Amino acid sequence: MYLKRVGYFEDRKGNLYFLLALLTRAVAKSVDTLAKFEYSTGDSTNDADTEMILQELWNHPSIKPGCLKTFDETDMFQGLPDLKDEFRRHFRNISSIMDCVGCEKCKLWGKLEFLGLGTALKLLFDSSPQLQRNEIIALFQTLKKTSDSVGLVEKFEHAVLEEKAAEAKRAEDARRREAVKEALLIANKYALPVLASVLVALLTTIGALLLRRQPSGTKKPASTTPKANGSIRRRTE
Repeated sequence: MYLKRVGYFEDRKGNLYFLLALLTRAVAKSVDTLAKFEYSTGDSTNDADTEMILQELWNHPSIKPGCLKTFDETDMFQGLPDLKDEFRRHFRNISSIMDCVGCEKCKLWGKLEFLGLGTALKLLFDSSPQLQRNEIIALFQTLKKTSDSVGLVEKFEHAVLEEKAAEAKRAEDARRREAVKEALLIANKYALPVLASVLVALLTTIGALLLRRQPSGTKKPASTTPKANGSIRRRTE
């Protein structure tokens, strides 16, 4: 399933990595702005967990200030101001297409992630972006989903490499078995008749040697049976 939908398409994997780079850069550029918002749920336990997660996000190597940029937004739309407006129009058109999706769950997640992407673009290209609560939620949700997807891609790619290595090993084992089988067939065809001929010749030689060792004139051994004498006959009578 992974290979059919993603693995065989380098452009899809590239788009996924590009999306993660764009979202990461948007958050890294706007850490100060995002940190000023009040992330309160009304539950002290949830608020503490949220604060801990946000601190981990702000301290992440790809988010901390001074780290290498994952995406340079200044290279986009250089010398082409009209292109930015056209890009925004296309983005709104694609977002409106999501309303035509029949599956309500798919529509919900699609519009949420599209809102997150739009928020990232607003942070990157607007000089003083004004964000709403739902935009920030969508941004973080889209960043999480995208990073999870990239992690799954790397996991599946590793599994594909392992499967290829296992398949190559199975093919090598099958080749060796075929080689052994072929060698045995050759042995049955040629070696066994030769071995039988050698064995017959060896037995013939041993028989000839045994005949040579037997003496030519052997005397018949004397009989040890006692002869009946006359005295015995007379006594019997």
